[in-house]
Amino acid sequence: MNPRYLLALLLIIILPTLLPGWMNYSSLQTANFEVFFRKGWETEALNLLQTMEYSRPYVEKLTGNRLGRIPFVIEDMGAMANGYTNPVGTKIAVFAYPPTRDELSLVEDWWQMVGVHEYIHMAQMTRASGTPALLRAIFGNILYPNLYQPMWMTEAVTVYGESQLSPYSGRMNAGTYNAIMGTLAREGKLPSPTKAAYYSYDTPLGNYYVYGGSFFQYLSQTYGEEKFALLFEQTGSNLFSYLNPLVSFLSLDQAFYDVYRVPLRQLWSDWQLAEIRKDFTIPRQNLSSEGWRCSDLSYHDGSLYYTSYYAQKTGPGSTFGSNRLIRISSPETNPVKTVLIEQAADFSAGYQIEGNTLYYSRAELRGGYDNNEYDGLGVYTQLYQKDLVTGAGRWLASGDIRSFCRLENGSLLLAEDDATHQNSILSLLDPDTRIKQELGSLDHLISNLHCDGGRVLATARSFYQNNSIYELELAPLRLKPLIHTPHQESLVSFADGQIVFDAIYEGKNASYLYKLDSGQLFRFEGISEVSSAVQTPGGATFFISMNAKGNDIYSDQLDLKPFTLPQTKTKPAPYSRLDELRDNFILDKYPVQSGSYAKNLTHMLWPRMYRFPYIYGNEDSLIVGAMIGGNDILGDFPQWGATVLYDVNQQNWGYEVSLLNYFFRPIKQSITYTDLDKCSLSSSQYVTLLQKMNYGLTAAWAGFGLTTSDDFVRKLWFPYLGLNFSFPGVRVQTNNALMYETQEFWPSDRERLGWQGRMGLRIKAPLASELRSKVHLAFDPDAKKDEVFSTIRGYTTKWKYNKGLTVATTWYKPIIKVREGLWNPNVYLEDINLGLFYDAAFPGIRDQSDFRSAFGVELIAELFAGYMFGINLGVRFSYNKEGKFLTSLVLGTD
Repeated sequence: MNPRYLLALLLIIILPTLLPGWMNYSSLQTANFEVFFRKGWETEALNLLQTMEYSRPYVEKLTGNRLGRIPFVIEDMGAMANGYTNPVGTKIAVFAYPPTRDELSLVEDWWQMVGVHEYIHMAQMTRASGTPALLRAIFGNILYPNLYQPMWMTEAVTVYGESQLSPYSGRMNAGTYNAIMGTLAREGKLPSPTKAAYYSYDTPLGNYYVYGGSFFQYLSQTYGEEKFALLFEQTGSNLFSYLNPLVSFLSLDQAFYDVYRVPLRQLWSDWQLAEIRKDFTIPRQNLSSEGWRCSDLSYHDGSLYYTSYYAQKTGPGSTFGSNRLIRISSPETNPVKTVLIEQAADFSAGYQIEGNTLYYSRAELRGGYDNNEYDGLGVYTQLYQKDLVTGAGRWLASGDIRSFCRLENGSLLLAEDDATHQNSILSLLDPDTRIKQELGSLDHLISNLHCDGGRVLATARSFYQNNSIYELELAPLRLKPLIHTPHQESLVSFADGQIVFDAIYEGKNASYLYKLDSGQLFRFEGISEVSSAVQTPGGATFFISMNAKGNDIYSDQLDLKPFTLPQTKTKPAPYSRLDELRDNFILDKYPVQSGSYAKNLTHMLWPRMYRFPYIYGNEDSLIVGAMIGGNDILGDFPQWGATVLYDVNQQNWGYEVSLLNYFFRPIKQSITYTDLDKCSLSSSQYVTLLQKMNYGLTAAWAGFGLTTSDDFVRKLWFPYLGLNFSFPGVRVQTNNALMYETQEFWPSDRERLGWQGRMGLRIKAPLASELRSKVHLAFDPDAKKDEVFSTIRGYTTKWKYNKGLTVATTWYKPIIKVREGLWNPNVYLEDINLGLFYDAAFPGIRDQSDFRSAFGVELIAELFAGYMFGINLGVRFSYNKEGKFLTSLVLGTD
């Protein structure tokens, strides 16, 4: 069949089933914002619009920038809290899940937190004036000068700004960032401006969000918030801002001096001195020493239990990490640590222990969520049961479960999110039969449940409120406030008529003890940052606190002192929650209008990303032209590009077009066509068959590609299948492809049928090291012998075989932890790694004419530059089978 007829037939069959996708998204807009959403999310889109209109004047004042209409996309990712800004493509995506754990959970209105954070990004990074503004207008958004800044500055104003709309919202009010800075100050680990621009394994909890937000908070308190707009004006009007990733003194350093009349390095030192001078007490008696993150500390039958995420760096750009549920037996006398559960995903709804039975949760992926971001995949919770004596376990339930607890009658009480993560649905689950009975819904979002005797307590919040502590009555279903302030409170434990809860009062994390019968309230004091405090019958106190390496369990002596709740009155919300969109709706002073999918297409058609002229000349020709590129809002067409060229001497036109096409999800396609030099077409389309978060087979994908060359003389088809496997301490990836050319169907200039397979293996090894192995196996007898394999280490000539096997195996270990760099020029070095390798190339069992092997040593440095770009650069010394030594520079790890 003629390929064109075949393509037309396929389109006739497939398109009618896919065209409803055009109606997946609608939009609501005002003069300043446009929100795209799927059916069922109209109310959330309206409330996001309202929140952004309320917050817009502050963002404009903070950044000094007045924007046009900015498109937002609401993505339901299940239990995944995030958002991102694409200033080059002019879009903002906000994930719909309001977090109820960690530092992001201090939030009265999630739309305000995530929306304002991302909108500040857009306003700050797109501020431009003078010559840079002219260049951006001509050549595209890639030339916004404020894009070229260190991450600690990019995130500084967003973390700071999100925390100014309310004293009870935002990460700078949440206590955790202050504790990280206080801990690093006490341990002498405060970062330089260079180190703050990159992620370092030295301080897993310290990052550019923490450093930037804390630095800008200091600047605001010392010099005034109004200076920020002047700072962004300076950097946004300076042509040298484009060179900031290389040298910062021409623009960034100069801008700080012009605005503050103090050099940046001095401002940085002054800020760190202020952190050192703060009164902050750190613990000393640690029961664990892994660092990273731990949470949910509890005490049961003589043992401590807690969840932990721990990662170990094992090689160039490589770590092995896992989430674990850990038991510490006899913590007061002879602590023995045992890992009860190890899993790749976190314990999304926590765990509960009753007798010898452990109930625990884990996050996992499934389809059916309203998003384009992950093709409808989202995070949900799986609930499991395990016998701690026999080790037998089984699955109990799955769903959008935030919390659960075991009732006196043996059933499990589940709190699940409703469709838009605004309220909770309560259910009873029988662990024996796994039958679930729905009790009803509440106009609160429950994040934590604790049961003792016949009483149930909950951590919950309603619209424009933080988490507070309630008593939950099941019949009738209702919540009664127990500890309720504008601040945040979260249950830790409930037993024997006493509750322990964590709270954030005056920007400080601490644990509190409340006696239900007497109403007496006490605070655990003696250490500046305390969470999840646990008292044992023997009188010991254990708690989670912080060090430079992260969180750990501590046993320092704490004092219980009477405490009075802050006498802070709850202020009314600055806006009411909207329940429906009415005709002729006016939001603030702006009419709300509806839009369709066509808005996405009109956004896509304008080449906003880049519009660059092109000129190239030599003694034979002069070629002029232009390169343009754009994107859509919804991710159906994430990027397209086009190049048009004209050869002045030959008077010939040429062009090249490329497109990423995700519209026909789950099929994703990339296609490029060019008639420059010689005509060619390349296309790859693939579909994700499986994607999981936990151990086992974690990903599977299949597809086929097509490449043509030499004016369509050659046409290579290659269907392929890829698999990923993950186990504790082991990662495996495989890729298999058939290589097919034919002289019959859309004829190529040759017949070819071959197979090539690749496998990558990583194994965690002792001494904080790892073993890597890469295998390339091919049986491609019709291919040219120089187009299948490259070479192996220890040789400079290509290995010309179309059948055979190459193996490259390396043992890596970080040996020198530098973790510092230069500011001008901007270069950062994390670790220097030792590699011992052995490579071999086997042409076949019978053919040993060019069997190759070599071994040697590598020194690989993890270098970073330009605030974001990382390379592995090193030197290699090898000795091959022929007895030749070879010294070479290395870029990468191959």
